[in-house]
Amino acid sequence: MRSRRVTDNKINHAVMNEDDELIVEVSGGTVDISGGDINVNIPPSTDFAARGLDVGITATLIDTSILPNTFYILIQADIDNTLPVYIGKATVVTSGTLRGTQLISGMSVTYPVASGVYAIADDANQKVIYTLFNGAV
Repeated sequence: MRSRRVTDNKINHAVMNEDDELIVEVSGGTVDISGGDINVNIPPSTDFAARGLDVGITATLIDTSILPNTFYILIQADIDNTLPVYIGKATVVTSGTLRGTQLISGMSVTYPVASGVYAIADDANQKVIYTLFNGAV
């Protein structure tokens, strides 16, 4: 088995492709694949930024541009929300097969993504609070 060490700024994601090969995208830590073991080292977050976002009946993009090299995003449904909010890609809806991750008042979720995260609700008066991290959380 080949051994390969990759060093860059962060680990974006790792997936198995259709040929059962592990694909690892890195840009902020190290990945060492050897002998069937996978060792991942992500340096701790060096910065973060928090914001609030009004959420309504149209999918709203969560702005990650305020923190360069965003790696993780922590999203919390505001504790004053009266209805759930749904988190997902640009196609996120509040019901059906494209329904996103449901967050009720006070719940939170963390995604290891840099951009392209949206929020939507069944009512125009909901809110999420999100925190961006540019390293491991």
